[in-house]
Amino acid sequence: MSASQVVNVTHAGETRTGWYYHQTFENDRFRETMQALAHTSLATTANFSDSSERIVRRRIPSLQEFPADSRLDEIAMPYLEIKSLDWIHSKDEIPLSYLYLLTNITNNDTFPLSMTPSELRNPYFHGGDPGRVTIAFPGKWKGTIKYPQSQIVNGSYYVIVSRFGRTACNVSEPDVPTFGPLESLYHLQSFTGPNRFDDSRNEACFVIARLEYAAGVVTCRNCSLSAGGIIEKTLGTESLEPDPVAEQALRMTPDVLALMSVTQNWQSWILPGSLDAYTRNMLTVAYQASWNSMANYWANDTTAVQTELKSPFPALKADIAIWRVWTWLALNCLLTVSGLIVAALQWKTAAKTVCNPELSALLLDTRQVIEKGASGLCNAVKLQKQDKGLRMRLRFQDGREASHWHPYLEAEDTAVYTGVSQEYLLEEIAHAPNK
Repeated sequence: MSASQVVNVTHAGETRTGWYYHQTFENDRFRETMQALAHTSLATTANFSDSSERIVRRRIPSLQEFPADSRLDEIAMPYLEIKSLDWIHSKDEIPLSYLYLLTNITNNDTFPLSMTPSELRNPYFHGGDPGRVTIAFPGKWKGTIKYPQSQIVNGSYYVIVSRFGRTACNVSEPDVPTFGPLESLYHLQSFTGPNRFDDSRNEACFVIARLEYAAGVVTCRNCSLSAGGIIEKTLGTESLEPDPVAEQALRMTPDVLALMSVTQNWQSWILPGSLDAYTRNMLTVAYQASWNSMANYWANDTTAVQTELKSPFPALKADIAIWRVWTWLALNCLLTVSGLIVAALQWKTAAKTVCNPELSALLLDTRQVIEKGASGLCNAVKLQKQDKGLRMRLRFQDGREASHWHPYLEAEDTAVYTGVSQEYLLEEIAHAPNK
């Protein structure tokens, strides 16, 4: 990573075009909802592969210009902690007041968009789409004058999930994706809301769960930035923290869930045995998208928070085998030892070493060999394998004994050269009479 720099992070705040417009104008709340729907498209397979994974995701417009793999010191990330999701197995487990509420949501499909309370009917007619998830809040959303204080929002409500779409519960093989057999769960047989064009209705089948949750944010430290200013992280032991946007984001979640079912792409995650994981992750994705939308929509330069960012730089990465390192060290140690030995031997020599091969040949005194082996070596043109017994020594004559310092060859008396017609010791050849 390169040197760090301080950057501004888009964050919600009490702005006129943000919070004031949100609690005053319905069209602004609807824009926030549509922007949240766009944020849900950032979800990946990881969100639906394992409900035990705590995955948080956020898109930050102010960080889009920075390269991928940049690191942020710390940043707030939206998170919905689902403490429990208990599926209803009997109608008796639901109080009558809530049962009426649930029937009203599914039957009429007129539960108004929580961010647009004047809408009499959900304009998309999708109450029975397979896999649709919604939270049954007992009351409509109401705006507040003051900007909300930071808090962790705790609550417990019922969650409704459409099983087959506009298909009755008694259909054995519905022509839509299913969660597999759910005979042990209570099924609510109802009708979808009247079509806004011809007031037609369809039978539909729903399952219900009791949701207990806590909504807020978590602090992500040393987070990695992806392309487009997106941050995604699988949480470890991070704990939930209070936030002013949490309650409003939670109330927007049903609307976002409704619009998510319109896109149809979520039906690919409907698999046998995946009901619990699917529901948990749909709720989590919708809440994070709602919070992200508000954090961006309510923001300006005065509400931005600062954090430290480190940008990456190109670097080469090498994989080094340990045995190769030790081999390299051993060879270098041997080279060092051999160098010390040579240095010690040269330190004791009486003359400098002749480095040039041609000069060494010119200065080498071979007179004794020629004189001693006149009858043997004088006619030699090559050495053979049989001449391995021929021994010679390279000596250096001390200046006190001679007038020169040149090295000379000395033939050993026992050396035998096979190149002559008869085998003689070199000493005998040197003293033999001429023939």
